[in-house]
Amino acid sequence: RAFYEVLAKERKRTIRDIWRLERLNRPSDLPIPEKFKQFITDETETKPTDTFLDHYGRYVCMMLDIDNFKLVNDTYGHLVGDMVLSKIGEVLNSNIILRENDIAGRFGGEEFIILLPETNAQNAKIPANRLRHYINKIPFETDKATFYITVSIGISEFKLEDVSKEDVIYRA
Repeated sequence: RAFYEVLAKERKRTIRDIWRLERLNRPSDLPIPEKFKQFITDETETKPTDTFLDHYGRYVCMMLDIDNFKLVNDTYGHLVGDMVLSKIGEVLNSNIILRENDIAGRFGGEEFIILLPETNAQNAKIPANRLRHYINKIPFETDKATFYITVSIGISEFKLEDVSKEDVIYRA
């Protein structure tokens, strides 16, 4: 319920932002001021190819699903399955991968949903892939064995044509 409340607010904010953008003369290329280059052209990252306008007035929903979760429950039991769900929740809420303003919640069963404000679908692939790789390296230890899991992630960007707040979720 809390996630849906946040989603409704984000949808309204995004629609306001789109309205504001339509009133601007959009420059074709906004140069990066020299004083900011040191913060965004770190050697460990690639130089951004997009601008503020590629993010403003946008948001993305990501749906994360644990692959073969039934097999985890069937093999190791529901308590271990709950441990896996809990660990995924910890990762999503820890800001290891996601930003502080990103909102994550459990959607049901083995699915989690993540709202990425001011993000487009192309750039959402970056944290999605980081999440996949990070989760894949988490060892889950039981008295029977140590195992690893994988996740699949769907990404959907808000469209002005979306009739309801759930439309972006269903696409994800």
